[in-house]
Formats: sequence, structure tokens, C-alpha cells
Amino acid sequence: SEYIEGFPPLRRLKWTGSLEDTEESKLVYAQFGLEQTEAMRRLGYDGIFPYMYAMWTKRYNRPMWKPEFPTPMYAALKSALAPVAISIDLFNRNFEAGEKISIPVYFINETPLYQLVKVSYYITSSNPEFLGAPEVFKNPVFKKHRQYRIGPYSIEKKSFVYSLPEKEGKYYLSAILKTKDGKKVISQRIV
Repeated sequence: SEYIEGFPPLRRLKWTGSLEDTEESKLVYAQFGLEQTEAMRRLGYDGIFPYMYAMWTKRYNRPMWKPEFPTPMYAALKSALAPVAISIDLFNRNFEAGEKISIPVYFINETPLYQLVKVSYYITSSNPEFLGAPEVFKNPVFKKHRQYRIGPYSIEKKSFVYSLPEKEGKYYLSAILKTKDGKKVISQRIV
């Protein structure tokens, strides 16, 4: 499956309200790429080929977006395509303020070994930018940490209960998976 084509002006207008190629439009585009990739991995697609992947891994005479990430899409796909990954399965993102919700979370392990992972769940008021803005996790609205053991070559579904903020607004729901060797990946959604 070849997917994530360009983000031409009419799509930018539809999803961000602007025809301009702004920082926000790049983050929205990367969010779509993250969610599409995670959905295909949850479904067990054999071939996932993000269109133009090479364009997102290099600067091409443009400044680096973040110290570790040339572009937002690269940051998103670095998590979504990791051999050991996490995926929040959340189609509807509209909830009542203060509501408790149970969210399906998938653990993907494409290695031949069991994986002991630490997962940190957060709700923040700012965009974590696919781990490109780690400062947003210093004062989260909600956080909880858990450990899981994931079987080799598996996709395991678990549920996690979140308490949403009492104040209405736009928030970011994140699950950060850290492997034994210290590598981190993220699944994030806007709620």
C-alpha cells in the first residue's frame, strides 16, 4: 500500500483553514501520516510504503525542524514504523469535559524477542510534536506509568482508562513507549 501523498493547498485549506504551508499544516499532515500508518500496522498489512519517505528524512537545503527530526512527518513515522511500537485506537475524539474514558491501546512487536516496555500515558494542553517537544510533558494535565510484557511477533490489544480535564478545550492524548534499551516512540491524538 502506497500512501501519504503530498499535502496540496486545497487539502491544507480543508484541514487547517489556510492555504499556506505553515508549521501547523506540517503538524496536521504528520498527524494524518502517523494515524494511517498505525491503523495499517494494527490491521497487519504486509507492505506499508509511505510515499515520498525519503523527502521527509532529509533537509534538502531547508533548516532542520528539530535537533533529531528533519521534518514533522519524519518524527511521526519514526514512531509509527518502529519495530516495537504503540498505537492509540481512537476514531471519535469528542468527549465531555471530566469524562472517564477507556481507550484501546495496541502494542506491536515485530521482533523475535519478548519486550518489557514502560509506557507513560499523558494528557497535555500543548502538542508533543511526536516527541519533538518534550517540555510539554513536564506539567501534564494527566499522567500515569505502566509496564507491559509484549510477546514476540505480536499485536496485543489492551485498554487504558483516562480521566479527561474538567475544563473544555483541545488536548493531546499521548502514549510514550520506552524499550529496555531506552528508545522512545509515541502515539498521540488530539481530543
